[in-house]
Amino acid sequence: IAEAVGTPFYAYSHKTLVRHFRVFDGAFKDLPHLTCFAVKANSNLAILRLFVEEGGGVDIVSGGELYRALQAGVDPRKIVYSGVYKGAGDIADAVEMQAGIYTAESIHQAELLQMEAAKRDTVLPVLLRLNAGSQFGMSREDLYYIFSNMDQFRNLQIEGIHFFAGTQRKKIAQQEKELQMLKELFEQIHIQYGFVLKKLEYGPGLPVPYFT
Repeated sequence: IAEAVGTPFYAYSHKTLVRHFRVFDGAFKDLPHLTCFAVKANSNLAILRLFVEEGGGVDIVSGGELYRALQAGVDPRKIVYSGVYKGAGDIADAVEMQAGIYTAESIHQAELLQMEAAKRDTVLPVLLRLNAGSQFGMSREDLYYIFSNMDQFRNLQIEGIHFFAGTQRKKIAQQEKELQMLKELFEQIHIQYGFVLKKLEYGPGLPVPYFT
């Protein structure tokens, strides 16, 4: 390989990547779901195309990643546009390219999404990011503010909650506790505000044994 393409180079196992994707995706085969690959983890077009061919979606956090995903042939409807720092221009580009769903990381981002949707006289599907104890996402009070003031966000279709709690988390009890908390939150929002949330974007932070 070194003689053919030079160095340095990266060699990836197609079979390993496909096997891991199928095992993970297959765990949810009886449930409606979309398994997404985070483009920020590796934006190699060959790898992105591999997951596209397997029917996967992508999670992106920037305009550059959006264009990269489209280069790889991702169905725009399978793009989840997250991203703490996405601004008005990023949102406009994503709406133009018809990304599938958007994450609002703050009330301000919800306002930016509303402005862009109103400008185009359309409705955008949105997930509200709940803070998991870090500097990212909204507090419960922020979530409740949006649900209480939907007249200000009439061009947003709030489809669910995004929750990401970290990485390399080895105790499955943590995920069980979080999923129970999220279930109760969905029920509370339904009872208190009349919203039936249909989607959960969940980043469980499952551990990867790098050295075994």
